[in-house]
Amino acid sequence: MRTIAMLLALTLTLAAAPVRAAETILGNKDVNLSLGYNMWLNSWTTAIPHSAGANNSTRAENVSVTQGGNVASNFTAALRIKRFFTTLGFLVTPDYKFPRYIHNGAADTWDWVASRQEVDWNFGFMFVPQIGATMGYKGVTQKFGGKNGTTTIASSKTLYNGVTFGILGSAPVGKGFSLYGNGAGGFMSVKYDPAPNTTTARNDTATYESAELGLAWKAQNAPFSGKFGYKFQKISTRLDDTNFRNQRAIDLTTGYILGLNLIF
Repeated sequence: MRTIAMLLALTLTLAAAPVRAAETILGNKDVNLSLGYNMWLNSWTTAIPHSAGANNSTRAENVSVTQGGNVASNFTAALRIKRFFTTLGFLVTPDYKFPRYIHNGAADTWDWVASRQEVDWNFGFMFVPQIGATMGYKGVTQKFGGKNGTTTIASSKTLYNGVTFGILGSAPVGKGFSLYGNGAGGFMSVKYDPAPNTTTARNDTATYESAELGLAWKAQNAPFSGKFGYKFQKISTRLDDTNFRNQRAIDLTTGYILGLNLIF
């Protein structure tokens, strides 16, 4: 959680300037509705398993692979009533085709394909016009599949659910532009579908953290705003099984994000 602590400190520094942090997303009236789209050009690093049988959620070796250059789409809606607001976000990704992993020579090659969906629902309060805090729900569904040589691997899912807490802030730089920052963190439960091929019960847990920094702009005479920034998201899963020596499976997504909002 050190990354979140650093981001929170920076966010609080930005928030020292007299600007409404919520304007670029939520508008500057007492009641606003906004609809947005965020394009996240990202690299996804995840712990691809080498598993027994068809279920690739056993993660016996916790192999880390990265696929970059993919675009995730995040659709958002936000409602503001004076100092209170609520936001809803839904993220979808295309298929990520990870680099081939060779386990025991050319006879044991793994070609993984994965995708994911994410849901965010938050409630927030602006303590002062330039800083606010949020609390909400985060859900992540990851779907894995692919081939082991010429054999198709049956698809499986990893499901994360948890409560998150966050903070946001902003500072003006002139002509409608402002620097913004936000961060969130929390704890998640972990489930696998189908269940892992193990002889002992699994009670995996995970920690979640995300951070975003960038430049926002709001049109002065039009219901339109935009932003350009860099976003970081990390899920660290503790594997609760003595066969896996309490390994941690690290899931990291980073990249540039471009957002557009219509404010009503």
